[in-house]
Amino acid sequence: MPDLKTFIASLFAWPKALITRARIFLLSIKLIENWYAALMAYLLKKPTNIRFRNGIRGYLGSNTIYKIVYYLGRNVSLKQVSADILEVGIRNHKFRAPVKNVDTLEYVFLNEVFNGGTDYHGKTVLDVGAYIGDTATYFWNKGASKIICYEPVKEFFYWLGQNVALNGINAELYNLGISDKHGEIDIMYSELNCLVGCGGNLTIKIETLSLSEVLQKHGRVDVCKFVSPGCEQAVLNLSDAELLKVPTWFIETTSKRYKAELLDRFSRAGFKSARTIKYSMRSEKWCFLSFKLN
Repeated sequence: MPDLKTFIASLFAWPKALITRARIFLLSIKLIENWYAALMAYLLKKPTNIRFRNGIRGYLGSNTIYKIVYYLGRNVSLKQVSADILEVGIRNHKFRAPVKNVDTLEYVFLNEVFNGGTDYHGKTVLDVGAYIGDTATYFWNKGASKIICYEPVKEFFYWLGQNVALNGINAELYNLGISDKHGEIDIMYSELNCLVGCGGNLTIKIETLSLSEVLQKHGRVDVCKFVSPGCEQAVLNLSDAELLKVPTWFIETTSKRYKAELLDRFSRAGFKSARTIKYSMRSEKWCFLSFKLN
């Protein structure tokens, strides 16, 4: 039966994807002055100089072009503040980032994968994998009183600091990663975007703490967002007592094995699985798991 369901779902997936691409192409004609160059970038899989009608200019790849067109079509405000930097305005959220790093807007702000009925008012949030400050901005505008941010990649950490200052967020910032051990690890990547840690032919060495150390260091944490691909073992290694210190967890994984182990681990510790969202970004299949105490 699961195979039949998968087959039926695949029958609908192809036409849906085709319709989406057609809509993006029509939007591209409306939003891009040299839309024909964007089409060639898509067909040839090579970046090219693109001129958007709202003033955005850049040497952009097809994935970035697609995202900008998609966001503008969803009434997201994108303003170019310098050659490679965009200022993003979406609902009551705002932040700045390099063009290639506005790739998380859809699932953070439009689809709100970190919502799930969670009340953030007055809460302390541990933001593991804080990236450029997009989720810190989201949690802050949802009413959180403090965000504790861990981001190991220096390029991302810079923009995290910029956006925390831009939004006046009460935050603690640590240029460190979280894994299952204290020390250093190598993570794989192909480009410095939100897929760092999901594989590639380049490596970057980061300094890490164990999640157990971090929870002990900070005391009260009401919500933990853990987005650190490949480091899910850090969560699985926690004792029941450590897990129970945090009433709400959001965990991202691209691994089917880790997904199954996390669901089992939190269930045995007394949590309920509040929400599971599957999301595709480029070639990666992401799964966002939400756990709350019963």
